[in-house]
Amino acid sequence: MVRFASARGLSVAVATFAMALPGIRAARSADAPAMLVATPDPALLSALDAAFSPRGVRVAMADRPLRVPGDDLGAGARSADLVWLCDVTPAPPSPSGGTAPPTALCVRPHQGMVIIRRVAVTTPLSPEDAAALALSVQVALMPDAKAPQETLARPTPAAAPPAAASDSAPSLTIELGLGVRSDGGNETAQPSAGAVYSPWLDHRLGLGFSLGLGRWERDLPMASVPGPQLTRSSATFASLRLFARRQARLGPIWVQLDLGPEAYLGRSDQTFGRQRFASYGMVGFLDGFLGGVVPLGRFFVGARAGAAYVVTGPFASANPFTGTWSTEALATAGVGWF
Repeated sequence: MVRFASARGLSVAVATFAMALPGIRAARSADAPAMLVATPDPALLSALDAAFSPRGVRVAMADRPLRVPGDDLGAGARSADLVWLCDVTPAPPSPSGGTAPPTALCVRPHQGMVIIRRVAVTTPLSPEDAAALALSVQVALMPDAKAPQETLARPTPAAAPPAAASDSAPSLTIELGLGVRSDGGNETAQPSAGAVYSPWLDHRLGLGFSLGLGRWERDLPMASVPGPQLTRSSATFASLRLFARRQARLGPIWVQLDLGPEAYLGRSDQTFGRQRFASYGMVGFLDGFLGGVVPLGRFFVGARAGAAYVVTGPFASANPFTGTWSTEALATAGVGWF
């Protein structure tokens, strides 16, 4: 009876231990040191698990991936070692157009500083690359390990990416233009050059000037009445425009509105038979132009159209135009700074 009771008690003890063993293992696993892998790569997770599980370290995938050294999983991950593939410097885009390859291995011991080691790998990792990275993680987590290729950095919030250059207008532009001006009777080709400085409203409001040149000639038919008749007329002039510019972004185009005065300094020649008469003078206009330019890096091209109204009145025949209103269309190109 004694032997039977002893055997029966031993069986109960063994069964009880067998039932409690999973709970004991779970408790030990919960208390074991943890390592979180914040790069979703199966080969890296498997290599780290093979390297650290024999030491009693639980290796698991983080709930979200990290990309730069300043990334963090929050306070809930402070008690675990953190491993991920990171970008130390902006990497060039991959030829396939996908995500750029990582440039470094980031290891953050629990409640410590990030250890950064530059690597040259592509994802998904091969088993050999994953094993080499697991060895680098072991070296990084060794006490007092100081490798010359490693850099220590405290986690900092990732900086916001800078705005694209094309989203901001330049503060200074140099422009060249070629236009045609008409008042219904005379058409004149006018090359011009100018500059605009826009220090206000995030470079959307500024002041500018433009210098232009023009010339036209016209032979007039002889009339049937006797006496000296005007047979040829020509005009040569230079123009100076001062204007305020307001511009706004509309998709890929900068829409621009220019308003300001313009002065024409010119010489007019009339031929009566064999006699030529010349006169000089100035004409004042009020101009308005509406147009748009397309940025091409630092350079830009575009077109404008506008109208001008005579505000001072023509001085004798020095006015190169016959009416009080004239219109102009021009193509423009230029370069911007700042």
